Amino acid sequence: GYIQEKKSIRYMKRFLIITAALMATLLCSCQKVSVENSLPEEEQKASGVSLSLIQEGEFTKAQDVVDVKDFYVKIFKGEELYKSYAKYSQVPTTIEIAPGTYRMEAGTQGQAKAAFSQPIFLGTTDVTVLPGSIIPVNLVCVLTNVKVTMNYTAEFREAVNDNFEVAVSNGIDANLVFRKSHIDNGISGYFTVTPELTITLQAYRRDNGKEITH
Repeated sequence: GYIQEKKSIRYMKRFLIITAALMATLLCSCQKVSVENSLPEEEQKASGVSLSLIQEGEFTKAQDVVDVKDFYVKIFKGEELYKSYAKYSQVPTTIEIAPGTYRMEAGTQGQAKAAFSQPIFLGTTDVTVLPGSIIPVNLVCVLTNVKVTMNYTAEFREAVNDNFEVAVSNGIDANLVFRKSHIDNGISGYFTVTPELTITLQAYRRDNGKEITH
């Protein structure tokens, strides 16, 4: 009985050692799996930007009204277009972007070198997006072309016929011709910025029909 008891004790010790070793192995395996499948907390969160557009400058005449809701939005990574939206009103509250450095651009759709009622606004800024961070971006869009508005005095109107014209050129094949209807309706012309504008008046006197150029 004594020998059998010792064998049983040895068996139990061996069983306990094997069981303990197995539990330790399982525990280590579980811990290892848990570590491998977990990510740093900041990388589990979405990364991106929250964009706010600001229009610097206002135009009260109906023909010149612009609204930031209609501005396009483009995001570049280096020279490559990363994301784009036709209108700011389509931009989500948070634009999800992978961590990195980007250039953001927003502005009006019009790009003509010269046109009536076409103010061109543009804004650009660089932004660095960090892992797990939503970066607030305030992008200011400013007028980038030249606004030309015409007016005349009562003496001028009394002296010339209604068919007068005022031609405006910015010297790079961008021209607009202002007529009486443009001026009376407060319509402005917009030109690409150049060192100077050339303005040429052509009119005819009421009293004798003589041509006037200046």
